[in-house]
Amino acid sequence: MPLPITKSWSSKNRAYHDEIAPRYDSIVRPVTLPSSVFDFKEHLSSITGFQNIASVRILDAGAGTGDFCADLINWGFPAGAVLAFDISTEMLRCASNNLPGINVINGDLLNLPFKDQSFDIINVKGVLHHIYDYEAGLSELVRCLKKNGCLRLQEPLARTNQRKSFMSDHMEAGLPYRKIKYYLRKHNLRIAKDRLFLHFPTSAFLNNFTANNRIKNMLIRFLNPLCNALGIGDIFLIIAMK
Repeated sequence: MPLPITKSWSSKNRAYHDEIAPRYDSIVRPVTLPSSVFDFKEHLSSITGFQNIASVRILDAGAGTGDFCADLINWGFPAGAVLAFDISTEMLRCASNNLPGINVINGDLLNLPFKDQSFDIINVKGVLHHIYDYEAGLSELVRCLKKNGCLRLQEPLARTNQRKSFMSDHMEAGLPYRKIKYYLRKHNLRIAKDRLFLHFPTSAFLNNFTANNRIKNMLIRFLNPLCNALGIGDIFLIIAMK
């Protein structure tokens, strides 16, 4: 008897990321942008009002190899305040190697092993588009977010409100931007900021012209305000408050 689709997909998701983990950074980083492009530190100070960062608990849900955890620590958050959570044990092994001493927990985002209202900040960067039932994933994240907490979502954008065939080998179906905002409001979250950005596809395209990341990032930074105004982009960023 086949497993229910969510369980079979979780198994496929875990195996995919376990296999790609050792070479993930070498594949992704040449065509990605630094998290500073998304101004998260500025957003936190202006939106949340968190002053005593030593008391803040942060969940990086789908932490992968730990790049965003590293950003948080570089921005001044104590390593002990940041928890890296991922479905892939091999991704977490890489995160532990990259950030010795960081707290890691292996598990499924559809069944988070945390009590209600456990975290002040939850970051979800490029994770929900790997999950078959992303609304159920959002429900779990909201459950674990404290009142007045901050949820940060950064995901690839579907070109229509319909996702691509999800059982594809590459597991990279974008998410419908408007539906995500609808689900957040349905779960009683207030959207504090939302923007569209150019990202992976544009960065990969620019590789045809220059390998200089500084030049690519300058071009994308220049184009992003225009793309946001026109409602076009490769990726969306939403910061919502509970």
